[in-house]
Amino acid sequence: MNPAATLGYGAFFVVAGTALLYYGSGEGVARPTDEGKRCEHRSARVGEPTGRCGPHEQRRDEARVLPAEHVRANRWFVRPRPLTYGRPIRRGFHRSNTYPGVTRWTRPAGDSMTWHARTLDRLRPRLPVSPAAGVVLVGDLLAVFAFLGYGLYSHGLPPWEHPAHAAMTFAPFAIAWLVLSPVVGLYRRETLTSYRLTVALLVVGWPAISLTGGLLRSTSLFHGGASPVFLLVNVGFGLLVLLPWRLAAVLSLRRFSRG
Repeated sequence: MNPAATLGYGAFFVVAGTALLYYGSGEGVARPTDEGKRCEHRSARVGEPTGRCGPHEQRRDEARVLPAEHVRANRWFVRPRPLTYGRPIRRGFHRSNTYPGVTRWTRPAGDSMTWHARTLDRLRPRLPVSPAAGVVLVGDLLAVFAFLGYGLYSHGLPPWEHPAHAAMTFAPFAIAWLVLSPVVGLYRRETLTSYRLTVALLVVGWPAISLTGGLLRSTSLFHGGASPVFLLVNVGFGLLVLLPWRLAAVLSLRRFSRG
């Protein structure tokens, strides 16, 4: 099998695995209510009373997300938006990720029907819209440029002496990162504060990004090439650089949210 076919099959399986991980990650699950507030849990089971829990005993509401037009037509079961919308919730809970025009709801006790609703907004890639995510994005690009620059330096092409060559080497991988990293979910709020999600998504996502960048580099738009050895070294060395940086970013964001 020639190298081009090997790269094609490898890219297909990696992208397919990334898509399965992303769309099967439970994006439609509702987030818990705020810490420090009394939360209500309204069950869908017949006869089960409504309970209240303290700030450290929160339970996930049996809530789903509905389109705005359905909410406007059925305001009797609309649940109010949390007061601390957009701010982090401590003790491992995720931030509220409600979009404008979409609200949370709970069915009244006694209703035995099962409702399942997910909006297309929940399936869209998460772009880095917060300042913290923007800082992490800049750090990611700098990390990618750092290990690519080191590779050029080790081959006798220092980036400061050959800036055009360094830019053409970095460009395809930067494009692949900007396109695929939001799809993988590297900038979701829960990913930025979770060690487990960060490692899992980066281990799955970076090979796909690296292979895509290598395929772009092998086209006529960029000079150079993408040999199998180059791609394997790029994947391994890239993980060695990106993983410590992203784990340090998670640690910093968790400490900042607690402060």
